[in-house]
Amino acid sequence: MNATISNPNTSKGLLSVNRQQFALGLAAVYTLGTLCLATAAQAQITIRERELNGTSFPQDIGKVSSVPVRVSGQIPTSQDEDVFRFRLTTESKLDVRLTVDGDVDLEVLQDNGDGKLAGRDSKKISINDGKVSEFVSYLKAKPGYYFVRIVDSGGALSFAVNYNLNISATPTGPIIQ
Repeated sequence: MNATISNPNTSKGLLSVNRQQFALGLAAVYTLGTLCLATAAQAQITIRERELNGTSFPQDIGKVSSVPVRVSGQIPTSQDEDVFRFRLTTESKLDVRLTVDGDVDLEVLQDNGDGKLAGRDSKKISINDGKVSEFVSYLKAKPGYYFVRIVDSGGALSFAVNYNLNISATPTGPIIQ
């Protein structure tokens, strides 16, 4: 998976790398005559939503750890839904925030062990009206797979809704590889 390391204090990406390169914890980039360093504390992994990423084919964003993951995407119609899958490798405080320019809802589902988005998965939902951020948090999320689902709030969308999904996990238990 390729991603962009960016500093949240600027709008510019510092470096495009794959997850394995970033796992070393420090990335150095020579750009415009300046050596830039990005550490995990300064960086986030940014991913673009890709279609088709609905219930049948969730977009896998890999492991989520102390480096936040940001996904930018769009819900163009009321029939569209975007589904993402990620994995926690250790018990963590998990925060999932969705910022939007329209009315969509957020669901976070903990996989029941079958690896599929199903009705038996445990879920938390955030349903705010209008252009309000949605937020779901787990104080002690267990290791395993999770799904994030972004859907129309139930009304007929009259325009496409753009969103930024931010997922962060702060380990609270031992790390399992």
